[in-house]
Amino acid sequence: MPDLAAARDVLALAGRPRNGRVMLDTWHLWCAAGTSETVRRLPAGVVTSVQVSDAPRDRWGSPPSAAVDRLLPGEGSIPLATWLQELLVRCPQLDVVCETLSRSLKALPLSERLLRARDAMRRVVPTDAVPRGVS
Repeated sequence: MPDLAAARDVLALAGRPRNGRVMLDTWHLWCAAGTSETVRRLPAGVVTSVQVSDAPRDRWGSPPSAAVDRLLPGEGSIPLATWLQELLVRCPQLDVVCETLSRSLKALPLSERLLRARDAMRRVVPTDAVPRGVS
């Protein structure tokens, strides 16, 4: 889908609200000039999962390119903590994953990548959203 409006249209046209949901990608939303208001306008429950990565300010409103590395959460300009808080209010069962499409991260040992991703997610996921026992 090119943007959230198109995703909403597809869901509406399908006429089966329980059968269709959206996986939101924060990097793509940023590149599509998404804002906190865009996230706030999402209907409750429509987003079931979110892929979290960050981007520099100059990527806002720029066409996405597969060649551009994503940043770890908290390393760029996307207001991820705000977006995730908004999403969790509307979609409390949200699955949240860290997307690490980055050549520099890929060059690191897996254990180092995992530690960096974990630490980055801790910076942006609201602490009250993390179940006890999850670290």
